Amino acid sequence: MHGARGGRPVVHARYSKFLPRRLASRYRQLASDDSLLQAQEHLALLETLLSERLAKLGEESQAELWGQANDAYREARAAMNDGDAAKTMTALGSLGDILKNGLGQAKAESDIRALIQESVPVRRIELQRLYAEETAVTAKQVQTLLAAVLDAINRFVDDPEAKRRVGEELLRLAG
Repeated sequence: MHGARGGRPVVHARYSKFLPRRLASRYRQLASDDSLLQAQEHLALLETLLSERLAKLGEESQAELWGQANDAYREARAAMNDGDAAKTMTALGSLGDILKNGLGQAKAESDIRALIQESVPVRRIELQRLYAEETAVTAKQVQTLLAAVLDAINRFVDDPEAKRRVGEELLRLAG
């Protein structure tokens, strides 16, 4: 099925006019997926990534690594001033290793901060969804409540005309 001018298939949704044909089928499939409204899977993925990044953190803080880098730099400078090429190369190798570890540490910490920031709105959305799910009243619950009210009216109201009018009003309110 093509649009009026041919080409891209017709997809009746907000993004339909922008979707290329290769994405339209997947979009329709996902658009009807109720689990997309639940953020639990997204949170689980974020938590998995967060725990992976936490495991990659080294024992040393960035401040300690900078201190080690400074010490290695001083050793390299001293060895250069002494003309000791072997010591200079060893100190520079040590400095390179420390800087590489520090860069990895900084990247892991940045990733952790980003994952935490990304999880905050997702958590908020999931909490709102759970609250709405708990407080929402289903049509079945409304019907049960109305049936109980009508039963109570039938048991405790003696006037048939009053019973009829109250029953009609409740049915009207229930829509």
